[in-house]
Amino acid sequence: MTDSRFDLVFAGQLVAGVDPLVARWQLQAVFELSDEAVARLFSGHRIVIKRNVDPDTASRYQERFREAGASIELIPVIDADPTDPTGATDQAAAPGMKAAATRLTLAPPGSPLLDDLHRPSHGGPPAPDTSHLSLATGTNWTLEDSARHPPPAPIPDTSHLTLEPVVPETK
Repeated sequence: MTDSRFDLVFAGQLVAGVDPLVARWQLQAVFELSDEAVARLFSGHRIVIKRNVDPDTASRYQERFREAGASIELIPVIDADPTDPTGATDQAAAPGMKAAATRLTLAPPGSPLLDDLHRPSHGGPPAPDTSHLSLATGTNWTLEDSARHPPPAPIPDTSHLTLEPVVPETK
């Protein structure tokens, strides 16, 4: 069991009864995360927190997340190399498949990235002709014609008001 390794994955699961905002604040405080990092955690996607960690580290992370009100998954790493702390072993491979066969590679510089069927110049529906469409009638208009004008201010009803004559004060 000491050779087992884990990937730590968070998919937005919360401990039962925990307010999502409280969990976000707790995770942000515990792990000193920026607002953007917390937003990524709660994006609705599965986020790998750590790769290829030992059981003790996995347990510590799981406990810290639980204390903050969230739950992480411990995914066992298949054919993990315990001497490789980077977690470079490919985890997308199904059991029995060679990991090297499933790794993604980059295309050489300058190579086409789309095949002929997906290139815009080789098919697909033509763009619709919108040259006859207009938002304004006639041909003699400017952008100022489409500007919004504020509605006129309503005139208040002053019929109930009266003016009294000014009487000088006597000393």
